[in-house]
Formats: sequence, structure tokens, C-alpha cells
Amino acid sequence: MFNKKATTKKPITKENDTSKHSSPPYEKDHIYDIDLSLVIPNPMQPRKNFDDVALAALADSIKKHGLLQPISVRMITKSNGSRYFELIAGERRLRAIKMLGWESVPARIIDMTENESGEMALIENIMREELNVFEYAAMLKKLIEKYSVSQETLAERLSTSQSNIANKLRLLKLSPEERELISENRLTERHARATLRIEDPEKRLAALKEIIKMGFNVHESEIYCERICCEEKADKKKHSARKTKYYIKDIRIFCNTIDKAVESMKSAGIVATSVKNEKENSIEIVITIPKSGSKDVPA
Repeated sequence: MFNKKATTKKPITKENDTSKHSSPPYEKDHIYDIDLSLVIPNPMQPRKNFDDVALAALADSIKKHGLLQPISVRMITKSNGSRYFELIAGERRLRAIKMLGWESVPARIIDMTENESGEMALIENIMREELNVFEYAAMLKKLIEKYSVSQETLAERLSTSQSNIANKLRLLKLSPEERELISENRLTERHARATLRIEDPEKRLAALKEIIKMGFNVHESEIYCERICCEEKADKKKHSARKTKYYIKDIRIFCNTIDKAVESMKSAGIVATSVKNEKENSIEIVITIPKSGSKDVPA
């Protein structure tokens, strides 16, 4: 347990850690009290929103019982030789400690690369229930893209199935507005997945607003979205039939145009001929026009 003054090593402050040391003034994998001004956020932190009430409760717990687990950081040396410590794990603990007005925080200094730090930060956060479904999905995408992790490997690390990973990633197809509506109105992941079945973005957004307005549960939302999907399929079928009809009509007009052109040439005394051959998947039209344009060339 760690309280405001507890430490196992000499505190690290700006005064004793900003000079150009040839080697760090501490041992890695040990716990130090580090000045809060020296701790910088992890750029791979996926969580954007933090529950103030939950943070206040955590701060109260730390105030009463001390910090049960130190945060984890890695050292970063700037070009001028000064050192900073990038947060690896413990974002909520760090925020709660800042709320208490502490000047330093107990931290375990870990030796790892930037990539290892980012991956660890993502994995640590991905296991937390506080993340909403879209933060979770965005974190999965970051792990896959930045660290070239396959869905299968990621599923194994998180003790879940590849299909579950794929379903989470599909949620990112929703627009920012749709994600915000779902999060603000505390709809579930199943609500979100139900609306994803609607292909048309405008219809999907309208359906989502209707679900919120009517207070539909998951089952009701699925039935409602299924009805819209059936309407979409029917509209597509009608559109396809209409397009085919117009296509056939256009072909006929084109053939008639050719026939009229040949007749016009004949009227002008040019012995032109056209032979139409309807095949299974096409219409073949062969037009013969004499090079000399002579009226006496036989048809």
C-alpha cells in the first residue's frame, strides 16, 4: 500500500532529474515517487471520457486506504537530456491522485519500447468495463493496424472469439453522430448491431432516433430494423426490375435507330444491308456498306 509519503526509493523531481545524466539516477522495475509534472500521458490511450463520479469515488478510496497499486511508466529522454515518464498503465489512478492534490505519484519504472508501451496500454484498457463499446472497438482497430496483430491473435490474447472481435470492429461503421446518440442514450451493443443491418445511412440514423424516441428494447429494435431491411430489399428489387425494363427498352430503340439509318441509306441509293442475329445473351447486327457507294452494287 502506498500513501502520500510512501516510497521505496528517492523521489524523482524536476530538481534532481532534469540534468544531463549519463545514466538514470534510479533502477528500472523499482517503485519511485515521481513528480506529477514529469508524468506525461500515453498517446495510445484509447479512453477519451472519464466518469467524474467514479473518479471521485476512487480518489476518496485512495485518500482513506492509500494507493493499493502504483502506476506504471517508462522513461523518455528528451534531446536536451531531461527525462520524462510516459504513462503505461494507471490513467484513472493518476487522475484520482491529481484530484487529491498530490505533488507526486508512486510509480513503477518499466524498461520497454514505445511500441511495447502502446500495446500494453491498449491491452490494459481493453480489459476494463468502463470503456464504452466504441472506445473498445477503436482500441481493437489500433492494435490490429499499429502492431499488425491479426483478429485471431487478438482474440486469443483477450480470451474471446474471432467473430466477437469482428462484430466489435463492425461497430466502427456507424457515423460519429450515431455513436454519440447510442452512447448518450445508453443503448447497448446489440442495439447498435441491429441498426447496422440498415444499409442506407439516412434511414439508419432515422431508425436510431425512432428507437430512442420509442424507448425500444433490444428485441423490439431488432424487429423494427428488420422491417426496414425488408423494405430496403424490396426497393432494390423494384429498382433492379425497373432498370432491366429500361435497358430492354433502350436496346429496342437502338436497334430501331440502326434500321432507320439503313433505310435512309437505301433511299439515297446506297445499297446497304443489315442482318440481325439474336443470340442467347446478345444481339448481333451486321451492317454492310459498299466502299464505292455505288447504286449498282448488289445487296
